[in-house]
Amino acid sequence: MTPLQAVKTGFRKSFTFSGRANRDEFWPFAFFCIALTFLADSLDGLLYANTDWEPPVRYSFGNVYYQLDADTLLAPIAFVALLIPMCAACWRRLHDAGKPGWYLVIPLIFATMFIIFAPILNRDTVGISVVRFTETAAPVMYIGLWLAVLVWLINPSESTTNKYGPNPSEVIQ
Repeated sequence: MTPLQAVKTGFRKSFTFSGRANRDEFWPFAFFCIALTFLADSLDGLLYANTDWEPPVRYSFGNVYYQLDADTLLAPIAFVALLIPMCAACWRRLHDAGKPGWYLVIPLIFATMFIIFAPILNRDTVGISVVRFTETAAPVMYIGLWLAVLVWLINPSESTTNKYGPNPSEVIQ
């Protein structure tokens, strides 16, 4: 499969979470999505460089402030547009390596739990040692979980039919 065919296949199967995607199908599509997001971010920087025409939008969640500058338009749109197709491709790639697609969700669950419980973990309620442990260990564990997913995505395909379907290399498309 050529890289162009892999990108077309990735977009054609944007909402297909069943089946398998071998490395020849997954990695060109993944690199295309990363490059497209990087290009959109670069274009944001070029289009809105040295302009102060609009004030930033500021959201507040309690004591936490998130600032969305006026110069971030294309990158978030590209990210949102490519999120589901990329998740579907990762899901199918995990199936091809013999892993359940749910393994992709493990780091997201961890991050969600940390976001929910982080405001509760303050010095007055749990003590400074727990807060310091959480501030240092949680990011390391989060990065470790994503590295585990990356290793699973790099793993070679199962050469035979597995519970997710036949080997895509053997199927005539």
